[in-house]
Amino acid sequence: MLPIPSINYIPKIYRDANQSEMIALTNKIDDYVEYLFSDAMGLTDLLDPGKCPSNFLNNLGDYVNAGILNSDSGTTKRIKIYEAVATHKKRGSWANHVKIIIDTIAGYDAHIFRGTDFDDWILCGDGVIEVGSNFAILGGDGTAPYGMLLVGDGTEVVVKGNIYIDCHYGIYTAVLTVGQIAELVLQLQNDIVPSYMNMYLGYIDTSGAFVLYTVVA
Repeated sequence: MLPIPSINYIPKIYRDANQSEMIALTNKIDDYVEYLFSDAMGLTDLLDPGKCPSNFLNNLGDYVNAGILNSDSGTTKRIKIYEAVATHKKRGSWANHVKIIIDTIAGYDAHIFRGTDFDDWILCGDGVIEVGSNFAILGGDGTAPYGMLLVGDGTEVVVKGNIYIDCHYGIYTAVLTVGQIAELVLQLQNDIVPSYMNMYLGYIDTSGAFVLYTVVA
């Protein structure tokens, strides 16, 4: 409840006097309080893509990283902002984002390669890992190539999770150019691959082994 009419909150002796100057002053206070209240309530509209004033659409678009362009119409901006959350959920996912990037640049059908003789995640203790020996393995249901990075007091040996991408499924020889590989690395390394993961781009040869592509300077 707003403190208006403000005349009700001044001493009774002034209210009873009913002076025009006092009435004018309290009316002015009422108008100002209502203005401040209306202005503050309007702040909620700034985060609503349907109610946000046109002048603030670019700011709201930046806030939710909606990819607003200066050339976009007001309607397009509102649609981008409205769909931003759903878009961000897809961003970085294999089927809806990463695979599309790789397939577009490479021109083939990329698959995630899952090796049968090694695990994606290795849990290590303190000290140096002996060659060919793992202290513990974090396993899953056999279908998900994801996992968690577990850390302790900072002295543990940490092994990053590894994702192997077959850039052209069913083609068993190197067919991508140096330029294509460089472009893939550019598009993936800073925005797609989490800091706790390694992503390897390559292909499967006729023996079933994963062959790594390299970027030549």
